[in-house]
Amino acid sequence: MKDVFLILGYGVPEDIFKDGNYARYLKAALDNFLKKENDRRNGLIVFSGGMTDMFEPYERSESREMKRYFESLLKGTAVTQNWKILNEEASLSTLENLIFTKDLLEREEVLCETLTIFFEITREKRVRTLAKKVFPEANITFIAIDFDQTSNRYLDREFIQKKEAAALKQDIKAIEGPEYRKRYHELLEEKFSLLRHTELSKREEVLREWWKNEIRISNKEA
Repeated sequence: MKDVFLILGYGVPEDIFKDGNYARYLKAALDNFLKKENDRRNGLIVFSGGMTDMFEPYERSESREMKRYFESLLKGTAVTQNWKILNEEASLSTLENLIFTKDLLEREEVLCETLTIFFEITREKRVRTLAKKVFPEANITFIAIDFDQTSNRYLDREFIQKKEAAALKQDIKAIEGPEYRKRYHELLEEKFSLLRHTELSKREEVLREWWKNEIRISNKEA
């Protein structure tokens, strides 16, 4: 049995070493580990996030980029414990972060009884709901980190709530209907394809319009 620490990814920046959001996020995660170093000598860290690279040739994953940055942070610490680090890089959503991480742990024969999840704060309700469904037997600690300084973080609160509700509705549908899961993943791939074919300066606007459409669809299905 290991203590598992799951760090969810949020996109692939052009240069992760110059990205303020990831700097705040991963440094906060590291600070959390260091505070309880003596209790976490057998910890397993999973970086979860797939191929969402928006820069040609689109070959980087969120998880590998986070691991690169995190390992650079470790060089400046006095950490002596033997943390094992794994990458999960098939996921394209919060739900897939959780499902594919569980699959990875099973392949690695890791018994996950204690799980700590790090994530962006506006996703808290969704992460809590989904994690309890995907890891029903685990003792889960949720650590929400308010690190996003892009304009998306400061969208209207009502819009964020509607966006999260629409996403959660689709996530639950994918959990409860495995036959829908393939189509669910295809829809995510279509979203990232759309963004890659959109001018960089317009991607945030296009993404917001994409979410508005998802909210409308969700309301119709209610």
